Amino acid sequence: MMNDILKPKTETTNTENKTPSGLGGGTFEKVFQNGVPTNPECTSMTLKHGSLFVLDKAALSKAKKKRKNKKHASIIPDIIEERRKSSSTDEIKIYKYKKGKYLGKGGFARCYTMTNMEDGHVYAGKVVSKSSLVKSTAKELLIAEIKIHKHLNHRHIVKFEHFFEDKVNVYLLLELCTNNTMEELVKNRNKLSEPEARYYTLQTYSYII
Repeated sequence: MMNDILKPKTETTNTENKTPSGLGGGTFEKVFQNGVPTNPECTSMTLKHGSLFVLDKAALSKAKKKRKNKKHASIIPDIIEERRKSSSTDEIKIYKYKKGKYLGKGGFARCYTMTNMEDGHVYAGKVVSKSSLVKSTAKELLIAEIKIHKHLNHRHIVKFEHFFEDKVNVYLLLELCTNNTMEELVKNRNKLSEPEARYYTLQTYSYII
């Protein structure tokens, strides 16, 4: 049940659309007082002061996704500090990275550009919230990913630089692919030519053998 999202109007039997604030858009349908929703694609009703509102599933999903992304981004500072301890002198040096463009997300991480504020080098920063690592299985998967990626060294595989953590997140610094991903290429182009497919297949084959 969704509470206190909409401020109901006077009773009416007309159907009208309403886009409330705070949900990032979405269509609400006002139906008959004490009536039954006629749209099977609608869910999550609010009943208050005799007025019934229905939020369609697509709008609800979009609103939840927006809130989730906003919540995740809110715990990632604009300036990220890495405290790196020297193996020889035990001296702690602080490196700062500036969080930039949002690149996408994976199963349990968000990816942003991260610029080293000392030398200007730009990485793809994979950010994993520690709140998502409560279960031991999630921790094991992350550790396995780091171990595997650290030992991969091939010009056709995204390079792993290093990782660090703070109180709320784990940060994996990776080589930035400036031409985006194969998925985005196919999505924009719909298909690849045969020479392109042969070229990318050969690249894939070269690091498997």
